[in-house]
This record gives sequence, structure tokens and C-alpha cells, in this order.
Amino acid sequence: TLKDGLLEFKVVDKAGNSISLNWDKGLALFKSFPKDPKRDNFPVMEIKDSDRVIIMFKGKGFGGPIWAMLLIDQKTDEILKIKFGHKAETDGYGAEIVRASFQDQFIGKTLKGSAITFGLDQNRTESIKDIYLIDGISGATVTSAAVVQMLNNGFMRLRLKSE
Repeated sequence: TLKDGLLEFKVVDKAGNSISLNWDKGLALFKSFPKDPKRDNFPVMEIKDSDRVIIMFKGKGFGGPIWAMLLIDQKTDEILKIKFGHKAETDGYGAEIVRASFQDQFIGKTLKGSAITFGLDQNRTESIKDIYLIDGISGATVTSAAVVQMLNNGFMRLRLKSE
């Protein structure tokens, strides 16, 4: 079973420290993470005997909490899969972060060094400049910027202890 050693749970704190968790605590953290507004550490699930890891980040969108679940290849630092979620973004605007057309922009991107990785092109204006320019959602400037900032902040915390 998965509980018998195929997965290893960790949590990354504000300082970038990685702390191992047992199965029950790790699974509980993954389940509660998006719903807990006070939690500022984030869960990591390593798939043993592989270079793949699942990470969750959280931020604040226009209408409330937003979060991301990413599958990353640790060997290449490539984003293999990404899913966004939200609690109260506006339908037809910020809620569009869950659409494949928005999420697919992040897939295949490689995390670069210690620099911020994602920038934002909102209505043909680069409001956040960086390596990978993401096309923001029309009418959802705050949510689009919050997604980019959430990912950049999360990746920066991961890099704190790895450099």
C-alpha cells in the first residue's frame, strides 16, 4: 500500500526548513492545507524511488484563498502538472484559474536558480517581469497576479535551504 513506504511526507516552514512527517500527519496536512487560512508552511509529498514530488502552495486571491498543487521533477526542476483551486474567486473571472488553458501555461517550465521564475502579462502589459511570462486572465488582474506571486514566493522558500 501507499502507507507502506511509497510516499514520504514533509512540511516546509517559513524559513525553508524541510521537516519529515509521519503518514497520518502528512495526509492530514495535504487535506486541510487549502482550507486553513492560518497555515503558512506547506506540504511536500515525495514519491520514493523517483525524482517526482508533489508540492502545495497557498496565496490570497481577489475573493479569498487560492492554492496550487504541483507535480515537479526534482532532477530537472520541471513542472510536470499543475492544478489551481480557490475558495471564492468570481465566476467568469478569477475562478478561471482552474481552467486548463490557464494552468497549461506553467507545464514544462523549468525553475531557474534563485530568481523569480514567473512574470505576468495582463492585457498586453507586463505587470510582473521575469523569465516566463504568463498570460493573465482578462478581468482578473488581482487573481492572476496572486497566482504568479504565490508560485514565486513558494519556489523562493524551497530554494532557501537548497542553495
